[in-house]
Amino acid sequence: MFDTNSPKFFATHERDAFLEYLQKGQLPYFVVTNDEKSVLACGGFVIEKRVGELAWGMVREDIHRQGIGRSYSLGGWTRPGRPEPVIMDTSQHRLGFYQRLGFQILSGKPDGYGPGLDRYDLRLNLDRASY
Repeated sequence: MFDTNSPKFFATHERDAFLEYLQKGQLPYFVVTNDEKSVLACGGFVIEKRVGELAWGMVREDIHRQGIGRSYSLGGWTRPGRPEPVIMDTSQHRLGFYQRLGFQILSGKPDGYGPGLDRYDLRLNLDRASY
């Protein structure tokens, strides 16, 4: 999954950090599969002190722009007890996707993940989300 999104969406040096995150297994992490059990998308989150944070979310590169990310990114947080706000970081390549969901840019750093891969820190108030 990671490799289909690298190097455009994730810097290749981030692969080890992603594997370490998965191996710890401490936070909720979800995997979306099809009927053939092929992995289509995955992502995790944590809620701490009522602030939600998305982590390592990705959709298999060959099926981007089919609504899978939109369906699974925030939908579970519409129930009572949801976090407020949700924060995350992403590159310039997925920035538009998250802005369409309602995320606002807090800060940006050119080459923040590596050469040619800018970092944007984002925030979303769920009462303003468009998912």
